[in-house]
Amino acid sequence: MFTNLIGVFGSPTKGLAVFAPVLLLCIYAIPRAWRSEHRDTAVFAFLITACSAGLISLLTVTSDEVWGPRYMHVAVAPLLLCIGAAWPRLDWKIALSTAGLAIAGLLISFLGTFSIYGVPSVIMREAGHNTMEWINGDPVWLAPMLEARLVRAWFTPGDAPMPWTASHTWVWEPPKDHPLEWKAVDLMDYCTPQSVLLKSWRDPLSGTDRITFRVSQFSAIAGPLLLLWLIFRTFRE
Repeated sequence: MFTNLIGVFGSPTKGLAVFAPVLLLCIYAIPRAWRSEHRDTAVFAFLITACSAGLISLLTVTSDEVWGPRYMHVAVAPLLLCIGAAWPRLDWKIALSTAGLAIAGLLISFLGTFSIYGVPSVIMREAGHNTMEWINGDPVWLAPMLEARLVRAWFTPGDAPMPWTASHTWVWEPPKDHPLEWKAVDLMDYCTPQSVLLKSWRDPLSGTDRITFRVSQFSAIAGPLLLLWLIFRTFRE
């Protein structure tokens, strides 16, 4: 349970700090929020985080075969509120740190949304690596790195195969009954984007597919504009 608890936050393959790096500010924000007039926010965030992490630490595997520490999603919003409670007024040093970590998190999240759910698991099965231990603890299968390879394959012009081998380093020598070479997978078979805008940008569409594409186009424009409007209103308040 103790090692699982550490892994929930700091695991290099499944840790909350990797998949939501902006929460690193909470190391400084929670004590500051506790000493502020928003102590109730800090208490609420602590209870949510501690109870969620404590519960999943009882499990043999704390995060399944999916993207990041999925069972800790419930704690993200309260922890972000602690950052706001700790610095209710604009501090440029904190703002720059927050912006840098948020951009890093945005890039990581983009990689997580590039492929259809289940693609990494299918790649692992084809390579013969689909053990729960490797899915959750092997840096070779770090999800953002795998998705970055798929993005690079998608940007590569042409349809030439792009083989990739998830290999390991044996200590001394491999077992006698194990094949001497690890199986390669062709990343070109799995690099189709999940996004309608990326996947169908140049394709002729009709019917519901065309409607879905137009709605996605509108959302791609309206979403950032609404976010800028929210930031502007926040600064005014």
